[in-house]
Amino acid sequence: MTFDDAVARASKGTLKPADFSALCDATGGDRTGALDVIALELAQRYLAGTIDYPVADNIANYLFAYAATIRELPNFMVSIFQAFDAGEFVPPKDPAGTNPELKYTRPQIVAALARRGTAS
Repeated sequence: MTFDDAVARASKGTLKPADFSALCDATGGDRTGALDVIALELAQRYLAGTIDYPVADNIANYLFAYAATIRELPNFMVSIFQAFDAGEFVPPKDPAGTNPELKYTRPQIVAALARRGTAS
């Protein structure tokens, strides 16, 4: 499986946590490294606008579910998951009309990439 395959499945709503085993295998390296590489690809494509928020959020959710299942939760991957998770709802403290994707997801992804030393 390739990352593009994961995007296609996420777009159709057919992505599953188990798909990430094949994606990690195709990515190579150890599981922790592969999970971070997948999260990096997701973050960069999202910020570049080649993956929209609903698809990216779907991928992030299933990536996290797979990682939790195998008990591998690398910090960078978790930070990308948390960034997408933050865009799923408007906190009660925010005014009506707040776009949580723009207010929370994008800045958190940019910050995670900066901490990693990866250009967005």
